[in-house]
Amino acid sequence: MKTILELKQELGRLYDEGRAIIEKCDVEKRTITAEEETQYEDIMTRMDALKVDIARREKLEGFAGVEKPQSGSTRGNGQFQNGRGTGNGFTATPDTPEALYCRHLRTGDHGVLAELRAYNNTDMNVTTAADGEVIVPVGMVQDIKARRDEMALFPKLGVTRVPGKGTTVNYPIDNEADVLFLTEAESADIDQDAPALTEKAFTLAKYAKYMTLTWELLRDEDANLMAFINNWVARGWAATHNSALITEVYANGTAGATGTAVATVASADIPTLVGKVAPEYQEGSQWIMHPTTKAQIEGLASSSIFTFAPTPGGNPGGPTLWGYPVNQSSYATAHGSGNKSLVFGNFNFLGMREGTGLTTLRDPYSSALKGQVRLHFWFDLVYGVLQAEAINYLTHPTAV
Repeated sequence: MKTILELKQELGRLYDEGRAIIEKCDVEKRTITAEEETQYEDIMTRMDALKVDIARREKLEGFAGVEKPQSGSTRGNGQFQNGRGTGNGFTATPDTPEALYCRHLRTGDHGVLAELRAYNNTDMNVTTAADGEVIVPVGMVQDIKARRDEMALFPKLGVTRVPGKGTTVNYPIDNEADVLFLTEAESADIDQDAPALTEKAFTLAKYAKYMTLTWELLRDEDANLMAFINNWVARGWAATHNSALITEVYANGTAGATGTAVATVASADIPTLVGKVAPEYQEGSQWIMHPTTKAQIEGLASSSIFTFAPTPGGNPGGPTLWGYPVNQSSYATAHGSGNKSLVFGNFNFLGMREGTGLTTLRDPYSSALKGQVRLHFWFDLVYGVLQAEAINYLTHPTAV
């Protein structure tokens, strides 16, 4: 019978196989073939079955700590089994990866790292350094990523993922303005045409910061410490994504319209900016704005050309402006003299590439004099506008 670890390793291998099929299609810029679709669906079916089996076994393991004592058992009071303390004839509940990770954060014990390696079957969150090695549990990384995605803009906007390896990837872009067919006379030579291509360089940038924890805080129980770290890292990761996304849009999007007022957004500015985006991009377009700008727009008097639908009025999915979804971010510039206050466009034509996944390093030395431990976090990220005409922003004048 396979162990839970062996089942998780098999699940990891199947995940790699499925991802390889998708990435191959992305790199070759094509849709999935019928044969690949069959292989992919088979992988998904096997993964679903494994997840159910793993969950069933892990649930059973959760009751290991209340196992009845067996006659003739060598497990007595205060005995140790498999390196973990037991008492009163009961078996100790196995450590979870998160508990092992917290134990390492608290104590610096490198002995638990071997157990953490057994739990992990991917290298996206493993790092080695001269002063310590930290392996972040896969479950913890997935939890942080889930929290990040709840707060980040890119999942909601439908940003295009750019695949590839290495520091820089050159992503091909259609640069052909004239796509019309030509009228040809009978028996005359047919004019030749071909797409004009250019490329966008996606060069990864490293984003990093550290957290300082006191020795006293590190004595906290596993659950509270884990929730604290998860929330702090997820918020920072999401905020960094949002800041990088908006910075790129302002830098390489299109200055679509100039506002009619210096300090506020006027009703007429809304349809003007929408009209600056070509019809082929308008379907699927969305807004990005600062919360104060959203509030200012909500206070405008309604007219036949301007509507704002706040939640839950008419759109359970969220607020809309002129029929298009509204996304808020504190990293967008608020309305004001010379500011870029509104962004509108189809963000499928914005690319995002991630390199090294979330990585951490425990540093017990730098602040030891103060009774502190530092946790360093870093990852790689870059955004790039693929078609500037697809994403427009409103600029306020400095005077009218």
